[in-house]
Amino acid sequence: FVKECLPESDVTILVGPEGDFSQPEIRAALDAGFIPVSLGDSRLRTELSYGYTCATFKEYDNGRRDFSGYRVPYAPAHTLFVSADYSLPVGSVSGRPLTLGFGANVRGVGNIYWDEANTLSQPFYALLGADVRLQTSRWSATVWARNISATRYDTFYFVSMGNAFVQRGKPFAAGVTLRLSL
Repeated sequence: FVKECLPESDVTILVGPEGDFSQPEIRAALDAGFIPVSLGDSRLRTELSYGYTCATFKEYDNGRRDFSGYRVPYAPAHTLFVSADYSLPVGSVSGRPLTLGFGANVRGVGNIYWDEANTLSQPFYALLGADVRLQTSRWSATVWARNISATRYDTFYFVSMGNAFVQRGKPFAAGVTLRLSL
């Protein structure tokens, strides 16, 4: 688009880091002749991360059985995190800008094997979270929820002295977080 509008011009676009440019960086860019462009005061931030692990035993024989080629226990095959956060200015409090924000995220993990024979496992599961917040540069108030769908999952399993032990994942939780900068 820029090349079509200015076909005979060289164009350089500065893209700021997370958290935006610092004031000295902005002054230096303006002094160098850059023209500021803004998409407005609201912000949409998204994140996506995915990991795949294929951890298998290359050679492992415990004297009773050969586990070569089996998946290593406790190493999840997939990890996933997706989030979106939208914030917009809604006014001011004591001369400080007041921002309203909304966020949602999904965290996923699995398949996780709990034993060398790969007979016990936790299938892939996903946890939904969300928050709504008001904030200024001095304080913030956030209402949040985790595991909104009340997904039941296990985070750890092992057998010791003939007894099986499992640690259940955290159930639905909600709360309020208040922060104050002094």
